[in-house]
Amino acid sequence: MAVKPEARFKWIREWIATHGATDVLNADFVNGYVNATQAPYFEQAFGANSCRQLGRDLSAMHMSGQLTRGRIGLTERYTGMPSWVYVYSVPLQESNGQ
Repeated sequence: MAVKPEARFKWIREWIATHGATDVLNADFVNGYVNATQAPYFEQAFGANSCRQLGRDLSAMHMSGQLTRGRIGLTERYTGMPSWVYVYSVPLQESNGQ
């Protein structure tokens, strides 16, 4: 059974509030999301698996103001790895419980 967007968004907010800012290359984050939502994913030989639904959810949450987003450059790159990724966090007022 598909998990509705509101439940997926809640899981993402709670994970980030507990563990701090994250990105789609964080294997613990991606695996937790896939386990919680049963979203389809593609296994990767190195690093985090790829989950398109997670990327769409993070973008939607950023566009609606539920998450803030910045970019970080990657210094250790492997073949097929990007040179940068978006890093997501909860907005400051939400992370302070206001």
